[in-house]
Amino acid sequence: MKKLQTASASGHYLLQTATANCHCPCILLLLLPLLLPLLLPAQAAIELGKMNLLYAVVENPLRVAVEDIQDSNLLLVPSLGRIQKHSPGNYTWSFCQFDTNVATLILRDTVQGITVGQYQYRLRDLPEPEAYVTSPDRQHSLTRGALKSAPGLIMYFNCGDLDARANVVSYEVWRIPKKGDAILRHNRGARFTSDTQDLINQAVPGDIYVFRNIIYNSCALQRRYSAQELMFRIK
Repeated sequence: MKKLQTASASGHYLLQTATANCHCPCILLLLLPLLLPLLLPAQAAIELGKMNLLYAVVENPLRVAVEDIQDSNLLLVPSLGRIQKHSPGNYTWSFCQFDTNVATLILRDTVQGITVGQYQYRLRDLPEPEAYVTSPDRQHSLTRGALKSAPGLIMYFNCGDLDARANVVSYEVWRIPKKGDAILRHNRGARFTSDTQDLINQAVPGDIYVFRNIIYNSCALQRRYSAQELMFRIK
């Protein structure tokens, strides 16, 4: 959790004006409780999934709270990308590309029309997502039951504790039996289609299954091709 404090210039201006126009100390003492909230700096707290680090392509979770400012009166202004609000205090920040190393987030109070905080974050590209069929642990052999129970092909961005998946568009599934010709199925989407599932249900020990020519969506629905190939021998 990180805090940033900013002072309200309007509060200091009102105090100077009151001091200049007030010749009675008792009146100034009466005005002080009204001016004190304007003199104190607003305290904003921001919590990011990864401290001061934003990743391109994925939605970065963001939690924001500002003392003495209602959530409905708080405006988040990013220097790039877009910020989407999901619930009070909970947002996501996403962007596709960047040509700078730092992004700025400005917090504004829409009622008073003032800036209450300004933050800077480092930017980083995501690595190519890794493809899995059964689990994040890579395996070169699978039981027939493990393969049949898999729901489909999943692609994860391997970037620490950020849980992010790529949207799988399509891929090829090959069954290479010990005897006979190889059989190909084209699968659309991440989950196995009925044709692909029928092919997987034919697996017997000694068969080889290959998943290749994987296409996935990047940011703004840009299609990308993965050079990864997954090969499993059924045991």
